[in-house]
Amino acid sequence: MTIQVPLEDFQRRFAELADAAERGESVIVWTSGRPPLRVVPVESRTVPGPDTRSHEQRVADAKKRASAIGMFRKEMEGWDGVVPPSMTDAEVEERWRRKFGPAD
Repeated sequence: MTIQVPLEDFQRRFAELADAAERGESVIVWTSGRPPLRVVPVESRTVPGPDTRSHEQRVADAKKRASAIGMFRKEMEGWDGVVPPSMTDAEVEERWRRKFGPAD
């Protein structure tokens, strides 16, 4: 069965319509000037559980990540981690004035 409701009714009857969607009914929400919305239940309600990998597998995965990061070692040599600013303070002020007018 399909239930069609305007947005105002959907907001008022949210709990009831959410239950209907969860039972498998199709809920269509009509909005003025915008395409309609379809409310559907999430496919799976399972929450990810704890990591079930063995200690050895977790260590092997960590080594893989470390080696992948290490492939950029040469490119990163000598870099101190500081990113220079893209504009000076004066350039930022000038851009602000051009876009928004003088600061008050």
